Amino acid sequence: MSAIGKVPEFSESAEEFESYLERFERWLSANDVSQEKKADILLATLPAKTYSLLKTLIAPAKATDLSYERITETLSQHYKPQPIIIAERFRFYRRNHKMGESLADYILDLKRLSASCEFGTFLDQALRDKFVCGLHDEFYLHKLLNEADLTFKSACNIALAIELTRSDSQQFKEQNSSSFTDIPKITTESKPISQNSPQPPTVSVTVGRCNKQQERGRSDIRNAIIVPHHFQ
Repeated sequence: MSAIGKVPEFSESAEEFESYLERFERWLSANDVSQEKKADILLATLPAKTYSLLKTLIAPAKATDLSYERITETLSQHYKPQPIIIAERFRFYRRNHKMGESLADYILDLKRLSASCEFGTFLDQALRDKFVCGLHDEFYLHKLLNEADLTFKSACNIALAIELTRSDSQQFKEQNSSSFTDIPKITTESKPISQNSPQPPTVSVTVGRCNKQQERGRSDIRNAIIVPHHFQ
């Protein structure tokens, strides 16, 4: 019977040894590998650098004499030593939302940092408190701080919904702004009146007995205000 999938390969630069070991053991389980063969398969698939490291860590013992449990325990302790809880929590509580960072990335990193803090049953409250306190935008805080039964999950959902709404609104404004810039600009130019240009005809207006003529341009006659003289 052919093997299911390919034997996972470990790369220090690509993933943590703990994560690799999880994938490797899933492969062993999927292919019904016996306990006796686990150590041989692991040693055969380790990169040369990792195999050399293992030999150094267990010297003067030989790698081929070790059990699968001893090999994985030795490498796990090297790549991920027992954390100092106060130091891990210090890094967790110092993590704030960065300018320009998406909320999804902020949430993901908080979860990663909390994994080694050993919060236990306090984990959800710790994540919720740090998530809210680490936000720098008061627009989010105004909404979240008015939620009575706020959990980490509900806080994330509310904030993500606000982020999406603001992003859509900004795109809408930018689209409207660009559409206005496409409207052609209309300009008007006034031509100076030349002395040789024809002048509007004049109209003679006689007021009362004064026989006084006032000249008005035909275009201004409707707006002229005529004040009659007092009669003796």
